Order: sequence, then C-alpha cells, then structure tokens
Amino acid sequence: MCPPRGDGRAPRRRFLVEAVDPDSEGFRADRAPQLLAEELPHALKVLRLKVGDVLDGMDGCGRTWPLVVSAAGRHSLDLEIQGDPETSPPPGAPGASLPAIEVAVAFPRPSLAEEMVGRLTQLGVARIRPLITERSTPGASDPKHAKLERVAREACKQSGRAWFPAILEPMDLTAWLAGLNVPATHLDASGGTRVADWAEGRGGSSEMALAVGPEGGWSDPERDALHRAGVGATRLAPHILRTETAAEAAAAILVQCVMRDA
Repeated sequence: MCPPRGDGRAPRRRFLVEAVDPDSEGFRADRAPQLLAEELPHALKVLRLKVGDVLDGMDGCGRTWPLVVSAAGRHSLDLEIQGDPETSPPPGAPGASLPAIEVAVAFPRPSLAEEMVGRLTQLGVARIRPLITERSTPGASDPKHAKLERVAREACKQSGRAWFPAILEPMDLTAWLAGLNVPATHLDASGGTRVADWAEGRGGSSEMALAVGPEGGWSDPERDALHRAGVGATRLAPHILRTETAAEAAAAILVQCVMRDA
C-alpha cells in the first residue's frame, strides 16, 4: 500500500517508468518518462486513470517523478511532469540510508523463493545471489531470473524503494568465497555469535554480505571453506529455521543495526 499523504487526500499511486539517461543524446528534462509497457494495462483497465490524475513514476535507478495524466486513450497514457524528480543515492553511497547488503542464499522451491525475493527487496537488500551448495534444493540453482526481477520490481513499487535490487546469477559457494572482498557472515544453526552482535559496529561499512545455506544445512567441507575465508558463523534462534525465514529475519536484523539517518 502507498502511505497516506497526510493532507486528507488519497495516496499517490506509484508506477514504474522507463529509465532515461540524462547524458544521452536528445535528453530533455521537461519530457515526462513513459510508463513501462507492463504497467499500462493496470493503469488503463484496472485503475482507469483519467486526465488530471496524479501519480509517482519510479525508474528503479533512484529517481521518482511527480506526474499528472494529460491525456488518456484506450491503449496509451500521456503524462506531464509536475516538479523536479526526487533522487535517492544507491545503497552504500554517501547519503544512503543503508549500505549495499548482499544476501547469497541457497534458494528454496520457486514459490517460496519468489516470496523471499519480494521481502528481501522491501527490506532494502541491494543484491540477491542464488547460492549453489551441496544440499541445495533440486532445481533451485536455475531460478527463473525474469520472474524474480518482476517480483523485485513490484516489491519496489509497493514499498516505495527507489533502487531495484540486483538479482545476480547463481554461483557455487567456492566461487562466491573466492570473489568476496567485503565484511561477511554466514548463518549456522549449530552455533555462532548473534547476528545483531556481528552487525553492531559495522554501520560505517559501505558493503557487507550474508550467506544463508539450504534447509539441510552446510556440509562440513562448506563450513571449513567459510571459516578459512574469514566468514564467521552467526545464529538467529534456538531452533532450525526454513531457509527463506532465516534469510529474511537475518536481513531485517542487519538492516535495523546498520540503518542510517538519511
């Protein structure tokens, strides 16, 4: 849901618009961005937007425009800009409310993975990496990338998040550890420090990473590899959690501990 405006009027609806490069040839600051094609059916057939209706157009690259409908046809919608766009720095940049958090997680079955991606997006996770482990769910190493991106975009629109998260390609644990160059921890039900304790004091970091294993847990060789890479163990609860529950809960704790006043 969109937050109330605070002036007694209905909330402004959010729509996704095409991203435009200000440095591109022919760019005009006074030209309103166009709704993505996938947004038009909802705008025209469900909400039945008409001339004079106002909305916010989000490009997923940090900019949100105040827009008004200037013309509405059966298959098209013309928009005009009502003011300067609101810009937000990307996660990890100066002025951002969160560092760039990567969650590398052994994906559960597709329906649960989609819900997990939506919630991680709402929380503000910058990068989501499907992690291939010895005990990964069969088929989870090949998620439907386009579907996950659609889920993430809808979560951004719902939550008002200005930046789309990066849905990265699947990677096995060994390769992920080899490329790791930011503070990182991994969840392990067998023991470790609390996630909040690990996160405290890392609010000044511009990037950090969290690894979440499959429901069957990490194998002994994987635990050894994580520890050799300096990725210490953290825990969430006295019980064994489902993968998506663990990923979402740990991400929420990280966000709460490192969130900055923007």
